[in-house]
Amino acid sequence: MKIIKRLTTILIIISMIIEGSSVAFAYNSAPQVIRDVKVYIDGVQFQTNEDFYNFNGTTLVPMRAFFEKLGAKVSWDTETQTVVADANGRIIELAINSKTAKINGEDKVLVVEPKLINDTTYVPLRFIAESLMYEVDWDSTNKIISIIDTKTIKEQKQLKVYESSSFFKKDYIKMEIINNEMISIKGRTDLEKTNWLFKIDSIDTKSSIIKEYKEIKSNNMYEDTFTLKDKLKEGEYKISIYFKDNYDSMFWGYYWDIPLKYEDGEIFFPISPVYENNYLEFMKNSVIEPENYLNITLRTKKASAYRKLCFTKNKPLLKTVCLALT
Repeated sequence: MKIIKRLTTILIIISMIIEGSSVAFAYNSAPQVIRDVKVYIDGVQFQTNEDFYNFNGTTLVPMRAFFEKLGAKVSWDTETQTVVADANGRIIELAINSKTAKINGEDKVLVVEPKLINDTTYVPLRFIAESLMYEVDWDSTNKIISIIDTKTIKEQKQLKVYESSSFFKKDYIKMEIINNEMISIKGRTDLEKTNWLFKIDSIDTKSSIIKEYKEIKSNNMYEDTFTLKDKLKEGEYKISIYFKDNYDSMFWGYYWDIPLKYEDGEIFFPISPVYENNYLEFMKNSVIEPENYLNITLRTKKASAYRKLCFTKNKPLLKTVCLALT
């Protein structure tokens, strides 16, 4: 009898442990309000009068406010309980309690379906943001969701203008491709030089396509336009600019190996993956540590001014140039 009682007790204890474990790891049957998570879109906090919700690990946000913040136009069909969002021709269709969404007519499976909570339609944050070409990052330490627009970066894969940071007033360069036929060069050097050399070398043939010597103006400015038509074939090139004065026996390299590409009839300055990665890191860290997000302590007025010059620009390219310099 004692043995039977002991076995019965052990079975009861095991049963209680199993049931407890099931409760601890069971999925929630209803969305839970999120109180301590912040959402940032391109460095600006996304705030609404409605709560955010977590449903089994998926963040749900109010549909209309979120879509409109991402630049999409929204329409709602009450009869079918379907939402259609149009973001510059990219069409997203979702239906309440349906795990099938459509992006430009193509079916996509959702982890969590859109839900109607307190008469407000909620949609899964990550799916919507990524469908509209945004990068989504979760910082578990600071409980911050960063949503970053990568469309600008992707559109800039073929830059027609290359220019150095405006932080350097006395030493800069700007190069522009004109109608895929010419390249204009305008810049200033802080060096006391009298001549400059412009070169375009082919990476494929390892030969110089353009090599021209020019004079620097008395105010240290240099400027000229070079013909590219009928000189470049499709492929990869590099641009270099050198300076010298009358007493130098050789030209000194100053800007060198700037990438240039001719592809599908377009001549452009390609953007490297390093640029994109740096920009994404900049946007994420700027909301986590706004005063020290590059691990640089800004103590002096000069340093503070430098940061302002580098990171209050609207052009991502200028941000990245400064980022590289720091």
